[in-house]
Amino acid sequence: MTTSQRKRSTVATAANNDSDPEQETVWHLDNQRLSTRIFLASMIIVLSFLILFTSLSYTTQTVIVQQPSVDVYSQLETHPYAKTLVCPCTSILNEYKNFISFRPTFHQICSSIFLGQQWLDYLLKTSAIIYIRDFRAAGLAFFPLLGTLCNLSLETISTELLNFNATKYATKNLQPRDLFQSEAQQITTLFQQTTRNSFLLQLAIFQQTISSNALFNGWLTNYFYGLSNVTDSLNIVFYPSFYTPDDNDLNITCSCKYSPTTCGQSSGIYNLTKGRVR
Repeated sequence: MTTSQRKRSTVATAANNDSDPEQETVWHLDNQRLSTRIFLASMIIVLSFLILFTSLSYTTQTVIVQQPSVDVYSQLETHPYAKTLVCPCTSILNEYKNFISFRPTFHQICSSIFLGQQWLDYLLKTSAIIYIRDFRAAGLAFFPLLGTLCNLSLETISTELLNFNATKYATKNLQPRDLFQSEAQQITTLFQQTTRNSFLLQLAIFQQTISSNALFNGWLTNYFYGLSNVTDSLNIVFYPSFYTPDDNDLNITCSCKYSPTTCGQSSGIYNLTKGRVR
């Protein structure tokens, strides 16, 4: 390349570098406008997302009702947000008697005239002239025993009620009505079963004591005595009584020796001239 050519190239390069200032200013302004528009669009989009998120988000609001009544609490239970309802109890332990009560009803026989002294006096007058297995004769032992069982049931229920009333129900917060009623029903059922089992246990001990020791009752209805079959023997021998538990089949018999708590037969009123009067 000649010297003249180098000079022309240098001049051309210098001419290109010395561009028009107005064109350069317009180009910068266009870039600034574009950047501003992009920034504003981005801000609008971000603000739109923030507004949308805020409008869709849930805000937890706590409302405190001081010492609400039962009616107020019942209304709160029907509220759409009842599942978040929390009602702390002023007392964590509460005795059962504060919300469950019983009124026991006893069998009519326990309050009837058949356990009174007038009825026993009547039986005592007639027992000497009637058959030993007559209902009126056996009644002298039967009705006092029945009265004892009535007193035993009364004492059992009274004792179990004292224990029940002293038992405490533990809860930190007030339970929902349905849950509380379900628990109260279970507590009531358990109390009834416990009371029944307690009475039956005492009755079983009473029966086993008599049968295991082969105790004779006063009317000798479970055992009777007689002389020994041995010749020239005056020894008294006790024999277990036999009964026919099924009036329709006299061939079926049971012994008080082998079935002391279940062996027996229905009683009746006897006429010594006509036999048994059903």
